[in-house]
Amino acid sequence: MIAPSFGDIFRTNASKIGLVTIALPGAEVKRLIGLVDPVEGAEMSVDLERRTITDPQGQTFEFEFDDATRTWLLHGLDEIGLTLQHAEKIKAFETKHRERQPWLFN
Repeated sequence: MIAPSFGDIFRTNASKIGLVTIALPGAEVKRLIGLVDPVEGAEMSVDLERRTITDPQGQTFEFEFDDATRTWLLHGLDEIGLTLQHAEKIKAFETKHRERQPWLFN
């Protein structure tokens, strides 16, 4: 999704479902819209890894994108997947604290 801006809540929720939101200057968005045929449409390519867009004329340009969100999307992760990357540390923490405060884990 390309637009001049996105609200914080929308951008965050979009990334949680795997939707890439790219904010570009209004003039650039208008230029891209102008390249789209109303009947046939147009094909554009987004390379999230390189943070580039290639327009229907083959022109490639860069865009800014949050590093953390980019990493999540590139690796197909969500909040649970991110948490599970630390499963060993979580298990060690729980084991340590279960011994000290068993009533918290019953």
